[in-house]
Formats: sequence, structure tokens, C-alpha cells
Amino acid sequence: MYLCNIHNKSTITEISMPSSITPAINHRQPRQSNMELLRIIAMVLVVLLHSNFKSLGAIEFHSQVVANPLSSFIRLELDVFSILAVNLFVLISGYFGIRPKLKSVLNIVFQLIFWKTILAIISYTAEGFTLSEVAKNLGNGILFGGWFIPCYFLLMLIAPALNSYIEASSKKDIFKFLLIFYGVQTTLGWLIPLWPYIDGYSFVSFIGLYMLGRYINKFMNDQQRDKITFKRGLAGYALISALLGVGGFLFYYFVDMDYLCHLVDRAINNYTSPFNILCAALLIIGFSNLKLYSKVVNRLAQSAFAVYIIHLDPAVFDYIKATSIYLYDNFNIWVFAGGAILLAISVYLVCALGDTVRIWAWNKLCSIIPVLR
Repeated sequence: MYLCNIHNKSTITEISMPSSITPAINHRQPRQSNMELLRIIAMVLVVLLHSNFKSLGAIEFHSQVVANPLSSFIRLELDVFSILAVNLFVLISGYFGIRPKLKSVLNIVFQLIFWKTILAIISYTAEGFTLSEVAKNLGNGILFGGWFIPCYFLLMLIAPALNSYIEASSKKDIFKFLLIFYGVQTTLGWLIPLWPYIDGYSFVSFIGLYMLGRYINKFMNDQQRDKITFKRGLAGYALISALLGVGGFLFYYFVDMDYLCHLVDRAINNYTSPFNILCAALLIIGFSNLKLYSKVVNRLAQSAFAVYIIHLDPAVFDYIKATSIYLYDNFNIWVFAGGAILLAISVYLVCALGDTVRIWAWNKLCSIIPVLR
């Protein structure tokens, strides 16, 4: 691991998915390990989020908080600290910029097909399903496997137009765009949840995050960024997240009205929440000031998208869920919290290790097929 100066403010890479999905190529600039580390952290937070609320279910507000205050509080804080992960992914893409090339797009498709095929065969043949059932489930997994991938592909399609607009616009123009966009989204996507924001599960929200990421990289000068150091970025994220968790816990504890509690829950645990977007922005600015180079970090980040695909597949997630439930049911909340964090890190490392096969296969294809060279 080496320390180095890695400010590169306006580069637009071929594509910057919420994983380092393209293998290193000699003529390209070295990956910025500070941002690759943030990419890894974001994916670990995704797994942690799913290990908590997706596995154990949502807290039943007042009744559960009053009955189990410490357990509820720790779970709420884990959720608040990890909910910004998706926003981080898209901000990183915006920070570097997306310029889709055939090889990059095919790399994404290859990862999706490769892992969905492997996991479908393991899962369904082990349970005695027929080949037609395997094919049906495989198709559903590739075409409809979650909301994030379709939204990201739509962002990829519109990214060239966004890039052209940014390049032709001034800092003042983009700042106005962001003010208007987030003013409307905060009103109609957060305070009043309306289509097309869908609580942030939407490529419309991705557009705003992409533009914010480009603004941070292209228009914030070093002097402005230096005000939010790595430590300050982390501290800001930790302070805001902790306060949101405390505020939510106190409200659920003292207010026995599910409707109001649902509103507060939406205000805190929502991708369109300005607090969560602010936390993600603080982290990306803070990490941009971290001087880091590590081949290990760069290699692990290369598998972030694969980790996303693998850990959500039923063949894997059932084990994650079972482990989370076991920890929660058989140990105190501190053991559960520590175990959930270690589980998320372990899932990432194991998936990244397994993804070595996929990377090898992709590199082989690239060496054989002329269009991929």
C-alpha cells in the first residue's frame, strides 16, 4: 500500500459502475484506490443493510421500541449508517463520469449472466428443478433481478447527454440545476412521495446523484474540497447518521401512532432524504482527499458488482438471512451488531475470492474476441 497524490478532477472514465467492473488495462490511468475503497465500503454497507432489516424485518415502531429499547436502537443505527450505500455508488459514478463503451457494457452483461447462470444451476438443480424451470428462473433473474440494475442501465443511456450538458455549462448553471432538481425531489420525492421518484428507487433520482457527483469533481476546486478533509467527511457522516438514529428512536419510543412513525421512518430511511444525500456527498469529498494507492484495494473493488449480484441471489441470501436470525435470536444485541458487520465484510471477501474465476474468464474472452481487446 502506498501513499500518493491522486487528485484528477475532470477525467471521465469509460464507465464507473457501483463496482470496479472493468479490468485494468495498461493504457488507462491507475485506479484511484481512495475511491475504490469507498466503493468497497458502500457494498459492505449494502450487505449490512440487507443483513439487518431485509433479514430480520422492520421494527414495529412504538411497541417493539418500548419492549426492547436497546435492541431497537442498535438496529435503527445500523440501518441509518448503511442506508446511504446506493447513493454512494451513483455518486462515485458521477464523480468519474460514465462514457459507455461496448466493452464496458458487455462486461456488465457478462457479470450478470455469468453469476446468475452459476447460481441458478447450483440452486435449482440441487433442489431437483427441471431444466425448463432453471431456464425460467434464470431469465427472471437476469431480466428482472432487482431495481438497481435496470435503473443504472437507464442512467448509462442518458449519461452521454448529461456529460455534454455539463461540459457546455458553467459552474453557476450546474449549481442552479442541482438546486432546482433537489428542491423538487425533496418536495415531491421525500416530503410528498410521488412518482417518478419512488423513494429514490428510480433512475430519475440517479440523474440528480450523477450530476452532483460530476459537480463535486469538475467544479469544486482543491481549496473548497480541502475544507472537508477525510476525517471531517467521516465525522460529518457519523454525526448526522447518529443524530438521525437517535431522533427516530426517541420519536418511536414516545409516539404510539403508526402513521406518524411511518412518516418519520420515511424521512430517515429514504434514498431521497437530503440527509442521506448529504452524508454520501461528505464521504465522497472526504475520500477524495485521502491519498492512497493499494493493488489489494483495487482488486477487491473490481468485484463489487459481483458481490451485489451474488449476495442477493436466494442461493446465497438464504444463508445470510439464517445467520443474521441466528445471531439475533441467540446472542445479545452487541454480538449481533458486531456479527452483522463481520458477516457483511466476510460476504464481500468470499464473493470477491469466488469472482476471481469470472475475472479470469472475462480476460480470456477479451484475449480471444477482437472487439473486446
